[in-house]
Amino acid sequence: MRTKKPLIGFVGDDENGASVFTQIRETLGDEDAEELAMYVGGQRIALPRPSKLSPEHPLCQRIGYPLACRIVEAVSPEDGGVPAFYVPSLIDLRITRLLEEDGLTAREIAQRAGVCMRTVHRYRARMLRKGLRVGNHKAPRTLYRTYEVSKGEKVVRTLLLEGHSPSQIRDILAVPGEVVLTIRAELLREGKIK
Repeated sequence: MRTKKPLIGFVGDDENGASVFTQIRETLGDEDAEELAMYVGGQRIALPRPSKLSPEHPLCQRIGYPLACRIVEAVSPEDGGVPAFYVPSLIDLRITRLLEEDGLTAREIAQRAGVCMRTVHRYRARMLRKGLRVGNHKAPRTLYRTYEVSKGEKVVRTLLLEGHSPSQIRDILAVPGEVVLTIRAELLREGKIK
């Protein structure tokens, strides 16, 4: 008895459709993989060869040039790039992490994750049944752990390392002065700036 070939096959996908994404996660780390999933999660994308990547490339327009460069240089071969592969949405991970934060209401979590409030309540109930920690929405916020804040800290840190003044960063990015000065103090302590 002969087995039939699948009508449509995608090169680069294993049975779960995640081999390339797994390779990205293993090579670059969870942070870059989660950032990719945030931009194009639930979709199929293709990676060009490194020599074909430019800021005008459609992939760079979707996920940003710095992230695209890191991914293409780490995973894509020079002879042909990577054919279309599936990027998982990681909604479960995002909702779980947001529910662990203190000071976030169900409405805020739903807006950040792009789901409805009922979904957030179902996840919260599931976490409570499993005995996992769920943040208190009435407690003060623990913003230092959220993805947006850590990305903002990276931007401020990069600008300080490039030599921009704290007042410029404060005014242009509308970041509280205490935050900029705190990051500047850390860089001074580490000896990265003078």
